[in-house]
Amino acid sequence: MKRLAILLIVAGVLIAGYPLAERAYDDYRQQRLLAEWTETQAAAPVLPEASAPGGDEAEGSRGNEKNRTSPAVEAIVLGVLEIPAINLRMPLLDGAGEANLRVGAGLMDEGARIGEEGNAIVTAHRAHTYDRLFNRLDEVGPGDGLLISTREAVYRYTVFNTKIVDVADGLGLDAPGGEKFLTLVTCHPLYRVNPPYRLIVQAREIDGKAGDPVPHSDKNDSAPQEAKQ
Repeated sequence: MKRLAILLIVAGVLIAGYPLAERAYDDYRQQRLLAEWTETQAAAPVLPEASAPGGDEAEGSRGNEKNRTSPAVEAIVLGVLEIPAINLRMPLLDGAGEANLRVGAGLMDEGARIGEEGNAIVTAHRAHTYDRLFNRLDEVGPGDGLLISTREAVYRYTVFNTKIVDVADGLGLDAPGGEKFLTLVTCHPLYRVNPPYRLIVQAREIDGKAGDPVPHSDKNDSAPQEAKQ
């Protein structure tokens, strides 16, 4: 009887600790991806400046993808997404499958490629841990800057709108022709099982050079517009 009680206690500890161990492993893989990216970029030539919106088309992030699979995860690493306003730096992976979203942000197939005209759509989980993945995305507002570094170029964006939409109504992510947009998507509200809404952050590509400061608003005067319920 005593042995059974011990086994039950051990089983309970293992079950309770599994989510923590799983998250720690995912965080480890994410840090490996970022480390691999940093090492690769350190050995590469200086990145060119991305073309200005409305100018010549950038090559986009699709070229040579077959050579970009990381040993840290079985995924194609397109680059790194940075949001200085919330101190976020995370890998940008090709595709929004669950395996990718466990360790970084995923570029959705429904949108444009990074650097191409149209709307590039990037999604990530709304992690319940502070500072992890898109947990703090609701703190990003108009005037804040976003940065995506790929092997082809560094792309800079400024947020112009945030909103919350009902999944049933669609995301409404169509973009005008001739411009380059970046849209970030995550679940809303936080701590809700199967949340029915999506938090949308919309940004427009701006001209700039690698190393230029990323725009950052001193204060976000407007919260994301709530979806009608």
